[in-house]
Amino acid sequence: MPSRSFRNNNPGNIRDSSWTRAQPGFMGHDAEGFAIFSDWGHGVAAITRLLCSSSYRNLTLREIISRYAPAKENDVNAYVAFVCTRAGIKADEKITAPHRLCEVMAAMIVHEGWKS
Repeated sequence: MPSRSFRNNNPGNIRDSSWTRAQPGFMGHDAEGFAIFSDWGHGVAAITRLLCSSSYRNLTLREIISRYAPAKENDVNAYVAFVCTRAGIKADEKITAPHRLCEVMAAMIVHEGWKS
């Protein structure tokens, strides 16, 4: 069975919110409150815009993950360790270079279950 992120064209498993509803390609949400996008491209664009927003700018990897996947719903330490290993980035490294953000985002998408 395809993963939620795959079914919803939402590779980052972004939750429905007023911000998400304003994103191009937003089509609604599933029963658990995760946004549904019209296609993969719109889902990738949404996570990219989110991680490039002022809420995430100039944060360390640990701060990004703690904000993105709060401890009340996620094992933040495991998430950080996975992204560090996959992206080759230290947990307390500030993510400022665009190529580093791409590496982080790619690892986050894998961690969020992007697969069919």
